Amino acid sequence: MDPATIRRVAVRLNGGAHRGSSLALAQAMGVPVKTARAWMLAPGERNYRSMSKTAKRLFALLVMLDSLGKLDDELMQAVRATEILLEKTN
Repeated sequence: MDPATIRRVAVRLNGGAHRGSSLALAQAMGVPVKTARAWMLAPGERNYRSMSKTAKRLFALLVMLDSLGKLDDELMQAVRATEILLEKTN
């Protein structure tokens, strides 16, 4: 996975701001911030970590939504609300 693409989507998730983009990516992917930061590093860098197959699939959905112009705060709020509802049914 290209770190530049990951960073671009992270910035988009953060409303266009670079600062805090790793937190926005972490929240969207459901991972710790440390993991999101590790994904945004180049493969040769210290602390680099590649995405799992499941993370790659979820990220692909985020990229697709971004390319369609559908990745916005309203969608992410709806996703979080749905996640909460699903947790309550378990």
